[in-house]
Amino acid sequence: MRRDAEHRDTAPERRAMYDNWTYLKDAVKEHWSRLSDMRLDAIDGHHDRLVDHVQVVYGIHREQAEAQVDEFMEDYHDHFRMAQDRAPATPIAPRAGH
Repeated sequence: MRRDAEHRDTAPERRAMYDNWTYLKDAVKEHWSRLSDMRLDAIDGHHDRLVDHVQVVYGIHREQAEAQVDEFMEDYHDHFRMAQDRAPATPIAPRAGH
């Protein structure tokens, strides 16, 4: 399946985005409010797709979109680590089918 091939050797941040897309989707929508629900569904947790859509919708250079997405994910990871430290017995399971 192509989905597995896209994520087999990716960075942990990208895998975390994919695995936790259900939880991240609302935060992404809040952060980039111009992204429609249809675009969010098309992104489906794929880092490169998010970069592409941010670039197109906001009319910015790819490097700027990548920097924004990377910064967003760093902030998310910091938030996720703090929440995990408070409740270490509550892991977020990867998406089904992997």
